[in-house]
Amino acid sequence: MWLRIRQVMYYLFPRTSPHDSDFIATILNPQQQALFCSLSLPDQAHAIRVARRMQRRNAPRFALEAALLHDCGKPADFRLWMRIACVIATHHPMLTHWAQQKPWFQIYHQHGDRGLKLAEAHGSTPEALALLHACLHDPSTNTLPWLQALQQCDDLG
Repeated sequence: MWLRIRQVMYYLFPRTSPHDSDFIATILNPQQQALFCSLSLPDQAHAIRVARRMQRRNAPRFALEAALLHDCGKPADFRLWMRIACVIATHHPMLTHWAQQKPWFQIYHQHGDRGLKLAEAHGSTPEALALLHACLHDPSTNTLPWLQALQQCDDLG
């Protein structure tokens, strides 16, 4: 529960640093930077937190690239109430059927595949794409290096 409260606080009060743009420029190519900048400010702040956590673990550049782009499939206009409703509906089977009829619920659950296609179209490295793909498709059985670290860093919000 505290994790979810922290996620809401991060969303409502996104923080970035003046040094973040330099950090991003050392990892992402110009096309990827444009894609990153198309994210909502809360999603940008989240991606930077994830990438900084990965950096503290001495992750290679491709893993930092994947960290910065892991949510690039989320539309910038995806509102907080939609995110909350999707999380609740996902974890409460009685609401899942109702939510599946809503376009915003489908967008939420398809943002990973959409983001993978966008990352590829914007020149992501094969290693970063493999890591993003592994995050989406049965990550519990995948042994790709840096997958578990990326998931852990992402789960912290």
